[in-house]
Amino acid sequence: MRRILLIACCLAVCGVLAFIALSMYEDVERLETRLGGNIKTGHIDRLWFSPGGELVGIGLNESQLIVRVWSGIGALVRERTVSLPGNGPAEPIFAVSGDASQAAWIERAGVRVVSLISPKEEKPDELRSSRSVPISSLAFTGSGKLAALYQDGELEIRDIGGDRVTAATHLDIGGPGLLISSGSHLAAYSGA
Repeated sequence: MRRILLIACCLAVCGVLAFIALSMYEDVERLETRLGGNIKTGHIDRLWFSPGGELVGIGLNESQLIVRVWSGIGALVRERTVSLPGNGPAEPIFAVSGDASQAAWIERAGVRVVSLISPKEEKPDELRSSRSVPISSLAFTGSGKLAALYQDGELEIRDIGGDRVTAATHLDIGGPGLLISSGSHLAAYSGA
């Protein structure tokens, strides 16, 4: 009987010590916030952080693509407005690179790509395609190339400077799709 009582006491003491030791190292997650600045975002529809830590905002004002870049403290670093072609009631198809250094959009003649960081307006690069199927989405990849998803599911990755297709594949998606890029990863989404 003494042995059972002694074992029970030892187990109780070990249990109390284990509880105290484990409760001292409890993980607590907290989120601390501070106001970094008040940014005016007129006509801005999407926001993200660039790889350099700047805040990038883009949006449309009728046929104008507005791209704004703010520093980490909320000061406007640069703003650029690009005129996109009017396609009637349909929304224009465009893409802005993750660091907001380039924009691309679709015109009748092909895909236009322009630098957003050069101080003066320059003639945009024109990428031509031999395909007759319309493009449903554009996205810049982490490698500085442009991905184009066609309405029939064909995906092409194009070298902007050389105006050539560097990779192509067919995706089994129905209907027009959207491309989303993060670094060198691409995701295609279709509502169908």
